[in-house]
Amino acid sequence: MVFFAITGGSPDGTVNRDAFATVLWWVIGLLALMWALMFCLPKHANSQDH
Repeated sequence: MVFFAITGGSPDGTVNRDAFATVLWWVIGLLALMWALMFCLPKHANSQDH
């Protein structure tokens, strides 16, 4: 939110805000993808040597 407020008066503010929002969506999407892929991993076998 601070980023959007600071760049509001700049002539390049729109470009900066759009770029920041795009990067933010990419980060959110990749984190969601990693979270979803976590459930596709095989469960760790519980092997105990006795």
